[in-house]
Amino acid sequence: MKNKMSLKTVVAFTGLLVSFSLYAADSVAPVPAADAPAVASPPVGNGLVQMPAVISEGSLTSAVLAVTREGDRIVTVGDRGVILLSDDGVKFHQAKAVPTRATLTSVSFVSDKEGWAAGHWGVILHTTDGGETWTLQRDNLIEDRPLFTAFFTDSQNGFAAGLWSTLLATHDGGKIWQALTVPAAKNSAKADRNLLKMFSTAKGTLLIAAEAGTVYRSTDKGATWVPVESGSRGSFWTGISLKSGTILMGGLAGNLFRSVDDGKKWAQVTLTTRSSITDMVQLPDGKIIAAGLDGLSLASDDDGKTFVAGQREDRLSITALVATQKGVPLLFSKEGLVTTK
Repeated sequence: MKNKMSLKTVVAFTGLLVSFSLYAADSVAPVPAADAPAVASPPVGNGLVQMPAVISEGSLTSAVLAVTREGDRIVTVGDRGVILLSDDGVKFHQAKAVPTRATLTSVSFVSDKEGWAAGHWGVILHTTDGGETWTLQRDNLIEDRPLFTAFFTDSQNGFAAGLWSTLLATHDGGKIWQALTVPAAKNSAKADRNLLKMFSTAKGTLLIAAEAGTVYRSTDKGATWVPVESGSRGSFWTGISLKSGTILMGGLAGNLFRSVDDGKKWAQVTLTTRSSITDMVQLPDGKIIAAGLDGLSLASDDDGKTFVAGQREDRLSITALVATQKGVPLLFSKEGLVTTK
């Protein structure tokens, strides 16, 4: 019998989790994805998708869901289309023109001038002036199928991925976006796992951190993808390729896995915490730091083989990490930029 599937996305503050409640007309339905790593207010109606973000002094303390840096330029994205910019990691200002109030969950830059952002309602934005002004390249007003990750390899070729294995690709800088098909993961009847973070390894292999410990891997520039089972039962929310070529994947309930063969095989890194990991960054001196829910902090000086765990006194959950050009780590939360503790 053909499924009649409807989607209702309910976003609520539960720590830093976005819980997706999925409903089906019959008994066959995807497993509810209750552990996607994001913070946001309840989703705006599609009538606000094409309304510009409000310019406000309060934007400096709004929720930040993702951050990136190219050169000195730091760009954050988050709730209600708010985009913040900085060139020193100290003073931030809001982007002058953002054509949406949809929640933005990911940002990717290929230079200090050109970048893309993606988020709820399938929104994809583009900038050519370092994030000061943005144009809307894509949206989907029929259903709120969020995009959780955007990643560009150069000014022409990029991807956006998200709910239920949605995967889009462009080869003309975002003028046209085409849907790609990813294969079903092991023990899945169809490809329905959320795709949460895409990045490239030192060898140019593309990886996607996904639900239920799945890692999607492509060695042909994203044309085809292979699901790799890491051995983790928890979903991966974030990943990083280190200078050495080692790869780390982290996420739900303190799951942290490591690969030294370009993502083909994975081994668990033992941690003394069960707090979920939301982001990771490597500093210029090689030190790796990670952060997450409940004020979690992790640090490694041995290429990710071992980590020392700590916790912020205020237990503030961290949503995103970046290092400045000088190697100073910056932490972000539902309250914007936060001080290191």
